[in-house]
Amino acid sequence: CTVCGEVLETVVIAKTGHKSSDWIVDKVATCTEDGSKHKECTVCGEGLETEAIAKMGHVSSDWIIESEPTCTNNGLRYKKCALCDVIIDIETIKANCHIGGDWITDKEPTCTEDGSKHKECTVCGEVLETAVISKTGHRFSDWIIDKNATVDAAGAKHKECTVCKVVLEKATIPQLKCAAPKLTKVESTGSGVKVTWSKTAGADSYIVYRKTYSSGKWSGWSSIKSDVSGSATSYTDTTAKSGVYYIYTVRGVNEAGKGSYNSTGLKIKFLATPKLSSVANGSGKVTVKWGKVAGASSYTVYRKTYSNGKWSGWSKIGTTKNTYYNDTKVSSGKYYKYTVRATSGDYSSYYNTSGLKIKYLAAVSLKSATSQKAGVKVTWSAVSGAKGYEVYRRTYSKGKWSGWTKIKTVSGGSTVSYTDKTAKKGVTYKYTVRAISDSNKGSYNTSGLQVKDKY
Repeated sequence: CTVCGEVLETVVIAKTGHKSSDWIVDKVATCTEDGSKHKECTVCGEGLETEAIAKMGHVSSDWIIESEPTCTNNGLRYKKCALCDVIIDIETIKANCHIGGDWITDKEPTCTEDGSKHKECTVCGEVLETAVISKTGHRFSDWIIDKNATVDAAGAKHKECTVCKVVLEKATIPQLKCAAPKLTKVESTGSGVKVTWSKTAGADSYIVYRKTYSSGKWSGWSSIKSDVSGSATSYTDTTAKSGVYYIYTVRGVNEAGKGSYNSTGLKIKFLATPKLSSVANGSGKVTVKWGKVAGASSYTVYRKTYSNGKWSGWSKIGTTKNTYYNDTKVSSGKYYKYTVRATSGDYSSYYNTSGLKIKYLAAVSLKSATSQKAGVKVTWSAVSGAKGYEVYRRTYSKGKWSGWTKIKTVSGGSTVSYTDKTAKKGVTYKYTVRAISDSNKGSYNTSGLQVKDKY
């Protein structure tokens, strides 16, 4: 009863029976001994079943190296049971013998010294073989420029070993020859043909060459001067002949020899400088004269004028084929200078740079010549620029006239008369007058004035 606890009823509960466990190892089996195991009730613990566990036998491991073999000594290896560690097999590992490798360089050879090498065992490192590596010898490079050659000096070069850089060979690079001089001008001068060029680097001297045109053809190049100073830039050929065509060229020379040259050269027709012979006053003109120049086809006349205390430059005033020229554009009392150059086509001669100087004095205009008791009086008009006058006379005798004779120099440009007191009665005369100024003389009336002395 749930209240008082009195037993009210009893019933029998049937037994359950044993409940078996899994096998329980009592003794673990080893490689050499059996083990045992049992099953028991999991409720009451009563043993229900027993059974032996069979021994397992040894389980071999892989070979274990005790000692590695060397090239000269055997090694040792063994197997043991993986379960109980008992060694179950043991054997000797035979020696390998040496295994040679590739050559190993101990000392690299140089150009002048041998090297060395060896082979060793790849296993134990023992040296098995040695050998000498022969010296390589020098390896020549190409030429290396140390100093470039110039027209002023030789250069230098060398060959060296490409390995050790030792200089193996040296050589000189020949000095360069001069470049062709640049020809700049060829011209006629007062002393010959002058050829001019630009200075050529490195030239110690120059050689001047010439070709000559003759009989319708050109000659070959001929040396006309072989030792022109290296500092010079011109040379005058004094052997040139007026009217002849020439071609000139120049080449520089240094220690390397003769340089190149302009094979075309510069062409010229040489014309000698006209030789001025005279300059004289005429009636309304100044006449300048000169000598004929061989080869000239015409002449060009130049003039300078003195004004305000100074000379002008040369001005061309005319061209003529004659060897004289009349300058009619002149003013009395003015100073002039004249010069001339010969021409032929495009070629011209040099000219006299001083020229011929003259003071132009106009021709005296005669007025009268009269017989007087004091003598024959001659009068004329004053000439601009005159510092005086010269009086001339001709005498008629025995049917002919004498030449003009100067009878008086009159001072003063304003004096315009003179009385000839030496005239004789009954004699016929002619008188003329010319203006003068220092050494300059004007022209005169060549007819003069005729008169017969009456007294």
